[in-house]
Amino acid sequence: TDAGSFSYHKPAFPLDWEHDGRTLIFASLGLIVAASGGIGGGGILVPLFMLLLKFRPKHAIALSNFTILGGAIANTVVNVRKRHPHGDRALIDWDLILVMEPLTIFGAVFGSLLSKVLPNIVLTVMLVAILAFMGQRTLGKGLKMWHEESVSKARIVETTSIEMSADGCTGHAPLTASDTA
Repeated sequence: TDAGSFSYHKPAFPLDWEHDGRTLIFASLGLIVAASGGIGGGGILVPLFMLLLKFRPKHAIALSNFTILGGAIANTVVNVRKRHPHGDRALIDWDLILVMEPLTIFGAVFGSLLSKVLPNIVLTVMLVAILAFMGQRTLGKGLKMWHEESVSKARIVETTSIEMSADGCTGHAPLTASDTA
């Protein structure tokens, strides 16, 4: 069969629960997680489409890009009128978008060209390597944040310890002047 065709995959219609329904649910959950984390979601969606829909990397990447486009449009519609919580400005930084988008578009076009000329096995190896690197880096950042938050919480608990003296009338400990500081 032709490497660029979908002959290995089921027809698009009729939709079925096993492939399409399950993928829709997991893709929606993946996009919710991606949006809440501030990432595009390709690292979640590409493997999902490869595992659940049995897509080849070229087709999984293309479907992931289209799905992410829908998520980006939805996020923009939801956030376009929102204001930044700590300043009198829009929540979306349009100037940053103007700086980042040319390189993003270049990366998308270059990646699209690579996906046309590279065999599926090379794309799969590159995908695994990139996802492993991103996963390791994200895990490292998460553990570092957890450690910093744990240390900060321990300091807060140490510095705000309250001297408890029994108050026979109410059963509560009265606050002293050092407790309010």
